Amino acid sequence: MTIAKKFTLMVSTLLLTALLTACGGQETSHEEFLTLLDYEAQNRAFAYQSVNRMAEKTAAEDTGPFWQAYADLEVLNRQRYEPFLTKYDIAAEARWTTRLRGWAGGRGRWPLSRNRDGHHAAGHS
Repeated sequence: MTIAKKFTLMVSTLLLTALLTACGGQETSHEEFLTLLDYEAQNRAFAYQSVNRMAEKTAAEDTGPFWQAYADLEVLNRQRYEPFLTKYDIAAEARWTTRLRGWAGGRGRWPLSRNRDGHHAAGHS
């Protein structure tokens, strides 16, 4: 098993454990469940959009393998969530508000990530 696949499996397991722990012992109405599932679907869409952009931008850098593994994890997440989202008729694709959040986050990150020499921390100009 490659390091990327091990990382993907580890992060997936941790996320699932955290989700089950957070929901454990609580009774949740069906409507609340659907609201939370929709919210999570948009979080996953945002992560998919964001980490794929980072994987492309950092492909030739030291952090490239990390971001590519994260992007691969989000592909796996999409496959895992798809049957549940289909069952409850929840969109897996990012809504305009999610895309806007991703766009704004991408614009705001670079000016804030300069190192002491004034260069971008990720090596971007």
